[in-house]
Amino acid sequence: MDDNTVFSRTAKGRDAVVGILRAPLAPQLRMLLALINGKSDVAELRRKIADQIPVGKVRAAIDVLLTHNYIEIPRNLAQEDTNLDFTNLNAAKPGPRPTHK
Repeated sequence: MDDNTVFSRTAKGRDAVVGILRAPLAPQLRMLLALINGKSDVAELRRKIADQIPVGKVRAAIDVLLTHNYIEIPRNLAQEDTNLDFTNLNAAKPGPRPTHK
């Protein structure tokens, strides 16, 4: 995880935020969970919660939420790097073939 990583809440995380799930979350974890929206990256979350959770502990808090399936990396962002488009390569005309003497 780096500062550009974006997380979103899972169904369990959404239920924990709205109070449907009686999750034994510390108030600071619940507050952080409420800020995770699928758009804010880790750096932005640290800025938003800096007065509540020490900067050095935000990553640990995110790890706890991730480990217990309250948050995840959104599928559209997780697959972004693996969705490569090779259509232009198929349209390219091959160059001259090398000759061997």
